[in-house]
Amino acid sequence: MFLAHNTTYFVERREKLKIELEYNCATISLTLDIWTAPNRVPIFAIIAHWITPGFEEREEVIEFIELKGSHTGKQLAEIVEKTLEELRLKPKLLAITGDNAANNGTLCQSLYDSLKTNFDDKVSPIGRPRMRFHGRKSWIRCLAHITSLICEGVLQDLKAGTAKEAKKMLDKWDEENKSNNYTIPGDSSRSGIAKIRLLNLWMLRSGPREQDFKSMPRTHHRKPTYDVDTRWNSTYDMIDQFLELEAEYTEFVDTHQQVKCLLPLSEEIVALYQLRKVLKPFKDHTLKVSEAMPQISQSLDIYWDLEALLDDVVEGVGDFSDVDMSIRNAFSKGKAKHVTYMKKLDDQMMLFAAHILDPRQEVFQNGVAGASNIGCHKLNYEPIQTS
Repeated sequence: MFLAHNTTYFVERREKLKIELEYNCATISLTLDIWTAPNRVPIFAIIAHWITPGFEEREEVIEFIELKGSHTGKQLAEIVEKTLEELRLKPKLLAITGDNAANNGTLCQSLYDSLKTNFDDKVSPIGRPRMRFHGRKSWIRCLAHITSLICEGVLQDLKAGTAKEAKKMLDKWDEENKSNNYTIPGDSSRSGIAKIRLLNLWMLRSGPREQDFKSMPRTHHRKPTYDVDTRWNSTYDMIDQFLELEAEYTEFVDTHQQVKCLLPLSEEIVALYQLRKVLKPFKDHTLKVSEAMPQISQSLDIYWDLEALLDDVVEGVGDFSDVDMSIRNAFSKGKAKHVTYMKKLDDQMMLFAAHILDPRQEVFQNGVAGASNIGCHKLNYEPIQTS
């Protein structure tokens, strides 16, 4: 009964969506993602984004499917094209946003090659209908993923470790000691971040230990948090919680001496304060590009802001003049990743066009001639001469 009800609802909603897209959507863009569900099923999701004639921003999940076989770009392109065909969106497709995995580039090119059999991406000399999609040139690289790659590289260089590794270690110690009441072995190579993660996971493995942590006034409605390996900003949140509740963590360890080696040393705590300060702007950028209906016209500003931020951290200037050299060196690795993606901007003319045409940008307010300041030549336009 439940399945039949939901199937009926899906069919009805699908038909209404087709009508809405037919009359209220001139162009459409897609965001794509693939992940593995807790039951180990790989999921492929497609979200459509468009603006109605009344300038209302709209978005809708138009596909949510279990992937079978290999996740090649060609296979994913076939799923996207089938969805576009069903919803009559092929000539309306403008751009696809996805992470920086190579199969997304292949997806865009395979989809483009297939669409070209019936459409032209410029005025057709033989009268074929025109499409707006240009393959790899219409692939918008996910900025949240780029920021994640930068910060993951930094944390890896600082030997932050992972939640998966920490859980595996605790499982091993539990098995060796045939209980969860033993002294955690020390390790001089263990970083401050790795210590906090292990400590939090150790607390959460026992109801009484978690209750002990929550028995203090400031932790009454809090629980120890640990990071998720696929979300770098969750590591920031874990560090932030520890620094906010440093006194409570110290009190907890004083009454649970078996984890004494997991309380960061004073010099490690100083480094954690510095790292939190440096990572905070990157988390802010991540939240900005992850908000509902982010604007493509913001992309260049964020790329440039990240570039300036990385330069300041690596060079130790301004607010980052007191940052330890080990952290600055780690961010130099992150800067190298950012440079890699800055070089790819030459293939993303859509970002420059959106930036120039956005009326909120200073370049627009100063007239078209001002566009030359951000590389108007990349669009094959000649700057307009003004008297």
